[in-house]
Amino acid sequence: MKIQRAVILAAGMGTRLNELGRSPPKGFLKFGEKTIIEESLNR
Repeated sequence: MKIQRAVILAAGMGTRLNELGRSPPKGFLKFGEKTIIEESLNR
């Protein structure tokens, strides 16, 4: 079965990330070479 649509839940303020979570939304923070949102899309 091919997935045609998906909903990615990417909410939150990133308060537990301290300084890292203050500028961009946490989904756009990089851990390694990809952002969190890119990792979610790839999985």
